[in-house]
Amino acid sequence: MKICILTYNKTPNDDRLYYKLGRSLAKIGEIYILNPALVNIDGNPKHYGAQKSINNRKEKNKWYVKKLNNLNPQIIIVNHPFFLPIASLHKKYNDAKIMYDPAEDWSNMILELSSFFWLKKWLIVLYVKLVEYIYSKHIDVVITTDNWLESFYSKNFKTLLLFNYPNYFIFNNYISKCNNHSLVYHGQLIKERGLFDLIYATSILKNQFYDIKLNIIGWFTKNSDEVEAKQLVSRLDISQHINFINPVDHTQIPQLISQNSIGIVPLHNIQKFQHNISTKVFEYAACGLQIVSSNLAPTKQLKNSDKWCAFYEAGNIDSLVEVVSNILEANTVYNSEGHDLFEKEFNWEAQEYLFLETVKRLVQ
Repeated sequence: MKICILTYNKTPNDDRLYYKLGRSLAKIGEIYILNPALVNIDGNPKHYGAQKSINNRKEKNKWYVKKLNNLNPQIIIVNHPFFLPIASLHKKYNDAKIMYDPAEDWSNMILELSSFFWLKKWLIVLYVKLVEYIYSKHIDVVITTDNWLESFYSKNFKTLLLFNYPNYFIFNNYISKCNNHSLVYHGQLIKERGLFDLIYATSILKNQFYDIKLNIIGWFTKNSDEVEAKQLVSRLDISQHINFINPVDHTQIPQLISQNSIGIVPLHNIQKFQHNISTKVFEYAACGLQIVSSNLAPTKQLKNSDKWCAFYEAGNIDSLVEVVSNILEANTVYNSEGHDLFEKEFNWEAQEYLFLETVKRLVQ
């Protein structure tokens, strides 16, 4: 069985596309991850890139069409709505199935997190909705990653709910038993994800915990946010308390996370985060960290969340400081409830069988 994954993601070994979808599917077929921006890397999954740079969108689409024609896969997985026309075109002339893996509330992500002018935001949102509507008849299965997406897409599509749990084989050997005053955040570095809340909270916490340390792992999506954040750290005179760590390969994340005592999920109360769950909460749990999260529904609705996660009022820095301070004062070293859930349920391999059986049934 040949399966092609179409993506714009330029990270070769992306945690979801490569380590989760790709490596699982490699157990039943030949997997090709297609993106002209990638470098060709043999293996299974195999990365397929263009031999030369392609910047024109029309030429990129031609490249994807050509690759699909050459490989002639039985299944095409797309993780962006703009790939639906390409996949549908191939399906029209070939016996192929389409799995759509949106993984996000696309509309609210564009409206609330993109930097486009407001009119362009709405035009893109309308175009996304139009594309999904026009090509909906060609989609065989929608892969959903949280309860909101499952509820949204199951009204019109056959769906498969696969939470974006961490891989067991990557995270199972990294358990934090630190009693240091070290906090960690991992992900995109933007205001809406709580970047500046963390900086201000650290400036307050240092008055109570002189050795407080905040490790921020990730990437700035806006140059203006990077400049503002680093200027703020300097102005508050907390450079010795905050480390900005560049993105690393996904396999290195558990080692970095497990060197801390508290993992923080400081998402703001916007529509996007009222719908989609942060994967970081599962990664912190896998490493046995104490977890502090803003009190948004996707995390609060997780199984027994009040037993392994401490919540604060989203966007309220004083509330964040109070919850973190209480945990540090209690000096609780190991989040056994969170880690137990990772061992039994909150890991990718626990749902892999369902995923592979669904894929096999598609081509029967």
